[in-house]
Amino acid sequence: MKKDIYIMGIESSCDETSIAIVKNGREVLSNVINSQIKIHTEYIKLDDLLKFSGLVVTGGQAKAVILEGMVKVDGEVCLMRGKKLRGGEIVEFEGNQVKVVTE
Repeated sequence: MKKDIYIMGIESSCDETSIAIVKNGREVLSNVINSQIKIHTEYIKLDDLLKFSGLVVTGGQAKAVILEGMVKVDGEVCLMRGKKLRGGEIVEFEGNQVKVVTE
């Protein structure tokens, strides 16, 4: 009987860390990206953060995933696409986390 091989890959840069677990070199079992977005204004709206961070492609997609309850802010589901993020918050979507940081 052939044993399964599991590989954990970690990649890190100055503002992003990614981790993935792969089974037998082909099947991705889990992957997570943790990053941070530095804002230079008083706040950024939740839907704009999703677009700016690359978690979604369009504003329409951002609106849809927020209203469907797929986005969390500091561990709580947030249905307010215009929620003002002022720094320190952690936004989660599809296993990815983005921390909002200020200057």
